[in-house]
Amino acid sequence: MDRKWNLMSFAVVLGLSEVAILILFGIFVDYGWDGTPVSLRGQFLHDSHGNPNYRGPGTSAQELSQSRVSIPDSYSMFQDVHVMIFIGFGFLMTFMRRYGYGGVGFNFILASLVTQWSILMRGFFEMPENHYRIRLDMNKIIAAEFSAGTILISLGVVLGKLSPVQYVIMVVVETVLAMVNEYIVLYLYGAVDVGGTITIHLFGAYFGLALARTIHRREWSTDMFNDLKYGTHYNDLFSMCGTVFLFMFWPSFNAALAVGDSRYRAIFNTYLAISSSVIGGFVTCWIVKNGKFTMDIVQNGTLSGGVIVGSVCTLYLYPWGSILCGLMAGVISSLGFHYVTVSHNIN
Repeated sequence: MDRKWNLMSFAVVLGLSEVAILILFGIFVDYGWDGTPVSLRGQFLHDSHGNPNYRGPGTSAQELSQSRVSIPDSYSMFQDVHVMIFIGFGFLMTFMRRYGYGGVGFNFILASLVTQWSILMRGFFEMPENHYRIRLDMNKIIAAEFSAGTILISLGVVLGKLSPVQYVIMVVVETVLAMVNEYIVLYLYGAVDVGGTITIHLFGAYFGLALARTIHRREWSTDMFNDLKYGTHYNDLFSMCGTVFLFMFWPSFNAALAVGDSRYRAIFNTYLAISSSVIGGFVTCWIVKNGKFTMDIVQNGTLSGGVIVGSVCTLYLYPWGSILCGLMAGVISSLGFHYVTVSHNIN
């Protein structure tokens, strides 16, 4: 009986989680301005903060027919981020030997769960007084993808160390904590973090490290277990494909929620920074590995440029400043990965 329950528990927990989300969506979530038929838009308008406020009759037909978010602009950005989350991160998780299917599969499952759960959690934090509805729009969908990125960064730290049920529990709890962190950073402290360097990458990394330290077992430090961390030629190849996908779409990731001319700066700065971090990562890897390229160092160094400019990508950095930031990030990240793994006898 216990064995059967252990096999079925994942399906039960995941299914019940989805049912709970379904019920909460039915109670709290509705279409936003753009998803509401024009004939019903007179019931609400959005104020300067994007909150729906009731307005009675009298709104002009022209105002009612206008969209708040341009589909050609927002949906293209959303699709780029979507590819990063499900293909980029998914194939990046195939670096472990004998865990390629698990890496892609759990990435697929957990990201799909988090995108729904985070819409609810973020909506609860942003819900205006006396209006208990979450209005769904493209920005909330993109923000949900960002939340999935936070969880997948943590997943990369504990990949292969948790049971399927524990993964579900992890993402449910972490999503709530990520929303609390986001509220503190963006609303209480007023930090600028368009690309999510603080709220996505930093939080996801430290949460994953804290969880890995908490669940650590002595046998995980043995040579036999560590050998499973490093994949075959095909693991490295698929993981590198994921890295390339992330590299290609990172400018959209940083610019997705930017508005006006700042969106252009976000694209330009990220493009230059992540391109220069590729050069810095490969050069550093060639030097520390005595004329060889190793995929683990390359994967860590080449993407660091997109991360480092995430918080400041909308600022006036100048093109040379973006290149300098990315180059330094590629070098420092590659050196850090190499010497940390050597000092801890991981390689």
